[in-house]
Amino acid sequence: MPLIASAPPLPHTTPRLWLHVALGAAQGAGLWALIELADKSSASSYGPLLVALMYATAVAPSAWHFSHDGFAQPRARIAFAVVMAMMFAALGAHAAPPAFQPVHDLFPVSFLFVSALLAFVLVALACGVDMGARRIVYERLFDIAWRNAMLVAVAMAITGLFWLLVWSAASLMESIGLTVVERVVSHQAFQLPVTGAVLGLSIGLGLTRPEMHAMLRRFWFALTVWMLPVALVFSAVWVVALLFTGVDPLFATRRAALYLLWFCALAVKFVNVAFRFDGDTPAYRPGLARALQWLWLTIPVFLALAGWALLERTQQHGLTTERVWGGLVWILLTMYGLGYAMSLPRPGLWMRTVPSTNIAVAIVGVVLAAALISPVADTRKLVTGDQIRRLQQGKVTPQDFDWQYLARRTGPYGRDALTRLAAQDAGDARQQEIRRLAASALTQYDDIPKTPPHSADARADATRKVPVKPDGQTLDDATVRWLADPASKDGDFDTICLVEPHRCAIWMVDIDNDGERELVVMSDVHGSVQALLYVRSATGWQRQGRLGSYGEGPNLAAWLAAIDRGDVQRVPRRWPDIKIGDRTLEVYPY
Repeated sequence: MPLIASAPPLPHTTPRLWLHVALGAAQGAGLWALIELADKSSASSYGPLLVALMYATAVAPSAWHFSHDGFAQPRARIAFAVVMAMMFAALGAHAAPPAFQPVHDLFPVSFLFVSALLAFVLVALACGVDMGARRIVYERLFDIAWRNAMLVAVAMAITGLFWLLVWSAASLMESIGLTVVERVVSHQAFQLPVTGAVLGLSIGLGLTRPEMHAMLRRFWFALTVWMLPVALVFSAVWVVALLFTGVDPLFATRRAALYLLWFCALAVKFVNVAFRFDGDTPAYRPGLARALQWLWLTIPVFLALAGWALLERTQQHGLTTERVWGGLVWILLTMYGLGYAMSLPRPGLWMRTVPSTNIAVAIVGVVLAAALISPVADTRKLVTGDQIRRLQQGKVTPQDFDWQYLARRTGPYGRDALTRLAAQDAGDARQQEIRRLAASALTQYDDIPKTPPHSADARADATRKVPVKPDGQTLDDATVRWLADPASKDGDFDTICLVEPHRCAIWMVDIDNDGERELVVMSDVHGSVQALLYVRSATGWQRQGRLGSYGEGPNLAAWLAAIDRGDVQRVPRRWPDIKIGDRTLEVYPY
């Protein structure tokens, strides 16, 4: 019995709109209740349970929505949604830390994104299975996947438009003194259930018009089918040019794998558009179709270079979560590239290996992605093991090792590894240094509150932990209260400084030489410094501007080291401002 075959689609059934709306509203209300419980819960043992319930609440209704017309029996559809909920509840429980901090431990971005993709592919695969014949119907899988992708886009657009209308109406009401609408719509207890209901309604309405999705798909395919020839001509020119330039300029970008994998992903997408352009009708004339099959052989060259670039960076700097996911993408795209290339020696249908390749990639992708967000092969576990191995083998010195990455970006695996390193018996000088630095990283992690404190007193206490420069300077109580007030300023003080004080500093300095010190709030934002300038007025501190320079500047540690050395001086402007009429113009240097 063939694994992949053609079969008639399941009959279309009219969705029950009220059920989609009610299920969406219940989904939103359930998520709101769980978030409220998580915010108020102080028992660390509840963490995995609550996160598991959040994942299940998000997945079960969604699986039911998007599996419409995918199962012959309603009970099978419900059972599928329940199984999906149980599966993702287990993944959510694993993703959750013992307590609810830090936020990136509770909901790692990669885990959420991969979980969403995993659920999308699982729904399409499940709906494509013909249980009676024990085979996968590619046409059904393809139709369900594209329909669901369009449903997601349309539902998000409609929901966004709905909220634009609601907020506009609330602003109108507020303009005449009726603020009750704004207070209601700004409350999470209103936002989540209503958003769920609107999403459910949008999906339900979309499901009532299957012909609309087919028309939109044909329209989109007609717009993009010509891009495959363009892409493959570019790839052929690039491969020929590479023979003369060599790979050094490509690898010098340090983003070689990213560029190559993105191009290959687009090429795969264009092949799928052309393959199902209009049912069994070929998208191209025979001569062009055959030429494109030959040109496709350039894509494996791209993938070989991308694999080389990923391997080289991993050997130089070790694994990171980004490189692990990049490796998964490379594996799947390589399967696409080689699978599609195997259609070249086979006569008959153009790119006839597309269905079997797509099914194989979907199954392998589901298995590997599930493993990488589960205890089987958690990306954080893989990264921690590789980084510790590099440290112990002497490939990186203790001073150059990224201890904070291990403490903050690899979840419990990294902190467990640091605990073991900090507890090891003293050995030679290198081992003693490793032990000291591991203990220091753990101490810094434990001393930092993982979420911004809520009460005014707790926020003030967190503010006082932010270093003040120059050494010896202190903040008066009024300034502390102003900094601790979330409504008093902009920037990232609340989300960074109150959570991780060591990533910030407050500099009291007389910049304009008027005898009064200004306030500069400096914070480390993704490795660069955000420095906001405030001056004291009769009404308190007022924002005046931002300190910065053209190009990439030093990090926060370098700023603070220069301040401590006294290496600070005022540099007069060479070009004064020019006022033409009532408009002031500045000269910006190149």
